[in-house]
Amino acid sequence: MAEYRNAIRSKKLIRTSFASLIKEKGDISKITVKEIVSRAGISKSTFYCHYQDIYAIIEEFDQELFVLLETTLISFNKNKQGDFTPFIEKVITTLSENESLYRCLITTDTSNYFINKLKNKCVDTLMSGFKNNLTPDEYNNKLIEISFIINGILYSIIDYFKNNINSSLSELADKINYLLIKITE
Repeated sequence: MAEYRNAIRSKKLIRTSFASLIKEKGDISKITVKEIVSRAGISKSTFYCHYQDIYAIIEEFDQELFVLLETTLISFNKNKQGDFTPFIEKVITTLSENESLYRCLITTDTSNYFINKLKNKCVDTLMSGFKNNLTPDEYNNKLIEISFIINGILYSIIDYFKNNINSSLSELADKINYLLIKITE
């Protein structure tokens, strides 16, 4: 049991050190495993027990965000409430908890991959609830609507992380929710 707790502790130290280095350096390519292990107070072998390289840490953050989005979107699809508020709040909370990491992921040269993957995951999950219930034309129209909404939300968040929006994430979430309510009325 102590071995399991040590593994969790080591992983948390690695992730925290990585996030703080991203905040300081602003670019993933400028971070080394040596810097991460030094800051975390662990050995290189401990790092490599958990991660293949620095990009594996990013992939883990990606996967956590995608699982959260998928779970929330599936719940949204089942309820068909039309209220995106719980979804937006979960996304904003997750982004806030790891803001420096997501800011770096969204503003680096490799951001297009992350952004497209995020957009496709959201659209695919939302559309999965309509596949069998709509005619091909209705499905295509729904795809356009959902893509429009997801792109709007996603690129508003990207603008925030690129410092093009002078609001907090919470204020941005409120504005997105307000607009979504207007769209779905």
